[in-house]
Amino acid sequence: MYGFTVSGFLLWTLYGLGLGEWPLILTNSVCFLLALFILAMTLLPQEKKDAVADKIDPT
Repeated sequence: MYGFTVSGFLLWTLYGLGLGEWPLILTNSVCFLLALFILAMTLLPQEKKDAVADKIDPT
């Protein structure tokens, strides 16, 4: 489902670029990046997830 969400945000961003509508571009590109991060974290093995978590919050 995250794959569909990521591709949907990407397509909306491209549509906004085609129209030149900055609100569409900005909101969907931010959502695209966040959804892409969630998808990447879902697909990574546990060791790599732990390494990313340690980079983000080293405490």
